Amino acid sequence: MINLTDVKNNEDLLSRVMTIIHGPLLAGDVLVNALGYGSSGALRQASLRKMVPVTLFDIPERKFKYALSVEVAHWLVQQRVANCSDPFDVVSSTIEPKSAQFKLFILDHGYLLLESDLIRLLGLESRSELIQKQESEKLPFGLFRIDHRQTKLFALAIEAFQHLG
Repeated sequence: MINLTDVKNNEDLLSRVMTIIHGPLLAGDVLVNALGYGSSGALRQASLRKMVPVTLFDIPERKFKYALSVEVAHWLVQQRVANCSDPFDVVSSTIEPKSAQFKLFILDHGYLLLESDLIRLLGLESRSELIQKQESEKLPFGLFRIDHRQTKLFALAIEAFQHLG
C-alpha cells in the first residue's frame, strides 16, 4: 500500500501515471478535469484572473494552454492531503499505469472524479446520499473539496479505481 505520510512518493506515483497515459503535458479537457474546473471557459477565466493553481503556458501555433503533468500531480496530491482526513490507501498493483483496465478508467473519468460521477458510479441517487455515506465512513476512499473554493466534492481516480474499477 502507498503511505499517505510519504507525500513525495504519492506525487511521484500520480506523476508517473499521468505521464504514461497522457505524456509530460496536459491540455484541453484532460487539464480542465485534472484541475477540477467545470469547463474550459472556467479554466480560461481562472487563468485571466491569475487564479490557476499550476503554471499554464502556450506552445506556439497550438490551440490549448498546457501544464506539466508532474506539477498537476503534485497539486492534486496536496489537495487530497490538505482537504481530506481519511487515510489514503492505494494498493499499487491495482493501479498499474500500463494496465488496460486502469487506462480506460482514467480515460473515461479523468484524474478527479466529480461528485456527479461518484453518485452514478456508486449507484446512489443524490448528493445527500453521497455525503451521508462519507459521514458514516462507508466510503473506501476519501472525498475532498479543492482549495475550499468549491462546494463540489472530488475523489482521486487512482484511489477510487481499486473500489470502483
